[in-house]
Amino acid sequence: MVRGEGAGRRGDGGHRRAPGRAAGRRWSRGNRIDPVGGETGAVARRRGRAGDRVFCFVHVEDAAQATLAAIEQRAEGVYNIVDEEPAAAADWVPAYAAILGAPAPRRLPLWLGRVLGGPYAVYLMTQMPGASNEHAKTALGWRPMRPSWRGGFREDLAGPG
Repeated sequence: MVRGEGAGRRGDGGHRRAPGRAAGRRWSRGNRIDPVGGETGAVARRRGRAGDRVFCFVHVEDAAQATLAAIEQRAEGVYNIVDEEPAAAADWVPAYAAILGAPAPRRLPLWLGRVLGGPYAVYLMTQMPGASNEHAKTALGWRPMRPSWRGGFREDLAGPG
């Protein structure tokens, strides 16, 4: 079973029989269409969300290697397949905007965020924690080849689209 970002946050596996993984937002070389969950257009138009919420990223090749390791080892449980550096939106959105050549995003006051998106949207963008890949590293012997979104974004997402 494949679960989305943040699923099984601690990655302790629980009592599930089928292998699963929680993959962070994915990117790959030259993929500027939808590298971070549909954020490209929003960031380019200064509508990117910059808050304290922690995002986790993973390169598609790292996700594939982790999935292969889980299959080959007949692993059971849930594994967080993410890089080594969870990042607050306030850190990664401006960096991504710079790669796109877009202006830094605007920040909304919390009260306005509550009015426009509601309390759950405010929680998602300001308090949601990141994930750890420690369980995947220990149980599967997996290590991300791109340990940080910072270098990966610069290398893989910059340049001609």
